[in-house]
Parts: sequence; C-alpha cells; structure tokens
Amino acid sequence: MFEFIKKRIIKSLIEEILCLDAINIELVGHNVISVIENKRLIHHGINKDYKPWNHTVDSFSENSTVVGEYSTEKGYFDDSTPKDSPTYKKIEKDISHAISHNEPDGPDKIYLVSNQEESPSFRKKFNQSELGNSYGDRTTIIDARELAKFIYEQSVTNPSYADVYKQFFPGFSKDLDNHEYYGKVPAQCKKHCSDAVLLQTINAHYEQGNTICILHGCSGSGKTQAAIDFIHQERSNFENYIWISGEDWTPETPLSSIQRTRGGSPINVTGAFNSAKTILVIDSIDRNLDESQFAELTGFDKGSIVLATSQIAVPNRSQYLPIPTISKEVALKILGENTTSVSEYCREFVKECRFSPLILSTARDIAEDQGISRDDFYKEILASPEVISNSDGQSIMCRILAKLEPEHLTALKKIANSGSSIHDLNFLRQFIGINACINLQRLSILIPSNTPGIMKVHDLICTSARVVIDSTELVVAIEKYIEGYKGDMTPSIIRQIHLGYEQILEEDMRRGSREA
Repeated sequence: MFEFIKKRIIKSLIEEILCLDAINIELVGHNVISVIENKRLIHHGINKDYKPWNHTVDSFSENSTVVGEYSTEKGYFDDSTPKDSPTYKKIEKDISHAISHNEPDGPDKIYLVSNQEESPSFRKKFNQSELGNSYGDRTTIIDARELAKFIYEQSVTNPSYADVYKQFFPGFSKDLDNHEYYGKVPAQCKKHCSDAVLLQTINAHYEQGNTICILHGCSGSGKTQAAIDFIHQERSNFENYIWISGEDWTPETPLSSIQRTRGGSPINVTGAFNSAKTILVIDSIDRNLDESQFAELTGFDKGSIVLATSQIAVPNRSQYLPIPTISKEVALKILGENTTSVSEYCREFVKECRFSPLILSTARDIAEDQGISRDDFYKEILASPEVISNSDGQSIMCRILAKLEPEHLTALKKIANSGSSIHDLNFLRQFIGINACINLQRLSILIPSNTPGIMKVHDLICTSARVVIDSTELVVAIEKYIEGYKGDMTPSIIRQIHLGYEQILEEDMRRGSREA
C-alpha cells in the first residue's frame, strides 16, 4: 500500500516539475543538491533580483569541489549526432562550464538537474559517448523523474524540507497532507498569544544540560500551545521535528514500536530521532516517565531533544518542569482587553484565571458571541467563591459554558457524555446536528485534530460539560450512521468506528450474548 501511494505521489510530482520555469528549477535544484551533499552551497545562478545570471555556474560549494547546473531547456537529453557517436550539446556545455569553474581538473562532483524527462535509452548512449567516458564518474544527472524521487524522499525524511518544496508544488503539498503527513505541528489556537517568559523557561531547562523536558500543568494551562510555540521558535536550529500524541505511545511498549507515515511512506519515530538533530514532541502523555524509557534514543548525541506535555508531575525528577503561569499582560491580550484601561472586575478575573489560557479564551469567545457585558460576566463568575477555589478550573469552565445557547450546550454535553472527546466530522454532523457543529466550531470549542476530517473538544471543556459517561447513545448513533450508508464502509465510518472502539466494545459487553 505504501509503495502504491508513493508511486502515485511521485507521478503527480513529475508533472508539476515539468511546469517549473528557469528560476524555480534553480531554487528547487539548489535545495535538493544541498540536502544530498549535507552542506550549504553558494547559489549564483540567479541574481539578487531573482533574474538569471549566466556569468558563473549555478551552484557550487565553498571550495568548488561540488558544482550544480540547472536547465529547463527542451531537448536536453536529445542526441544531436548519429548513433555511432552520440553527443549532447546542452549537457556538454554544462559540464564544460563546471570544469572551467575549478581548473585545471574541475570539481569532484558535478550535478546536472533538468525538469525534462530523459528517454529510456539515454543512459546507455551517454555512457558510450566521449562525454560520458571522460566525466561520467563524477557527474550525477537528475531528470524530472529522479528529481521527483529526491524531493519525495527528502520531504518524508524531514518536514522542514517538505515545507520548502510545498511552496513550489501545490499538488505535492496536498498529497502529503492527504496521505497522513506525519510530524506536522498542530495549528495554534485562535486566541493564542505567545509568552516570552514561558519559552525562556523551557530553553533554560535545556541549557542546564537536560535533554528531556516534561512540561506539566493542569488541563488548559497552555502546555500544547507552548510546545507549538517552542517548535516555531527553535525549528531553524534543528534538522527535524516529530509530533506524536501520548496516546500513540502505549504503556510497556518501546518508542520504536510507533509506526506512522509521511506521504504514504512508513516512518519509525526512534529511527528519525536518531538519524538527525530532532525535536520530538510527545503531547499529553499522562503517565510517569523516566530516562530509562528513552534508552532507545541515541540522537541526544546529535543535539536532539524531547519535549513532552503532561498533567502528571513526579517530584524530584530533573526532567519535569512546571509550566509557568502566563503574565498578566498576555492574559489581558487573550481576553481582548485594553491593557491601558482595565476594570477592577477584569483585574480580579485575570488574577484568578490566568493559570488557564483556555479558560480566558473560552470566556472571551462566549461573552462576545452572547453580547454579554464583560464586567457583568466577570462579576458573575467571581461571585461564587466555591467556583474560584477549585484549582483545576473545571468549576469555572462549567460556569462559563453555562452561558452557551441551550441547544449548543446540549450538543456539547452530548459529546462530553459519549466518553470520547474526538470524533469524525461527518458523523458529528449527524450526532449533534449541522448547526450545532458550525456554532461549536465558530466558538473554537470544537477544533480540528491533526488528522483531516476529525474534530475534538479540549479535555477541560469535556470534563466540565460532562454530566455522566454513557456510551449507549454514541453507539446507537454510530449504528444509525452505518445504516444510513447501507453498510458501505466509507472512510468516515471506518474513522468513527476506530475512534469509538472502546465505547462500542463496552456497549457490546453490556448487551451480552444475543442471536446473530
């Protein structure tokens, strides 16, 4: 299956490569060769205004032992002479150009990159030519097909490389996303505001010699958003990043057992971590961790690091770092308040709730949606001391959610009571209704997961809205959903069965033995 997906993606990518112009083939080819050689190359094929520049070779290493030339010229691989003495004028010109750049012997490696496809007989004829005999051992010719393979393989290996190539190939970008492009950083929450102090705290943890940071705090305290911010800030200092969910790493199993895909190709988390300087994020890993569980990771020697987020803290373990409370200024920004004119009610609300950016952003969304006076809203929440004293934030969140429109709150409770916070979007539209889905998405209560077509509700919101866990209603809804498609196992149905597996199993056991 993996090979089939890979072939399909590469075939489509070749067609996009054929459409590259003279400037973009330079930019793409230069990046491909730089990655192959694992070194920075100088690029003089285009000038500072991104116009062609013909007075030197296109790319070359600092000592000129590696040279790259790029072409979009049609007929690049056409033989211009009789079969008994094949010659290739454009290739000869490029090789001569490369040799003259580092006289008298020329560079050790010459890369010729074309957006044209070579014919099946080209290599045999080229090897028999005078050009091939003289320079074939140091020349690597990359046509559209080989270029597509390099781009695919580099993108699978490193998401940072993929980000570069996706700028040039929209179809390739879509294919990577559609075929479980693993390692993508989740999108930031709509009302998120970065906190410099928080990022400095994480950096200081690593500067103290730690290679593992387990950022811990209560649900909704901003751990996941901090991890996203950290990757955005530090990714240029690393060769690779990998993002996995804590659910991916089940207890009593090694990290090497986690298999995912990028663009249809299998990826081993441990292998990727060990092969290049990598940030590995394990989001929401809610069990005790110690260094022995990371024994397979040898990439620490290359400067790789692990950043995990958890609601669990283990005292006296150097890897564990409590998430700092966000500053008052950041809290006010999340609330959308004017920092120069803050009411006393707002100040008090920030004082009590800034431990949870999720509470602040949810309060803002609901107050704005309902057209509620902010001070009245803050005053009502603060009027219940027993709510404020609850340190995990559930009571506060429950009071905030109570301001939702009744039908939207009912829909949210339906999700919360199902026992699962993550569902297929098409199924949800049937389960809680299209209108409820739209409005919960608009309020950022129902948010996209890393997998296309799957939506989730934050744990804190789920537990705050939940009345009682009852899987029966969910399972009956799944049964009706399957019946609606007359048993056809669509991708949406398969996803929902997978996501509701535990609830389906529980309901099956509750119903007991029955006739087939």
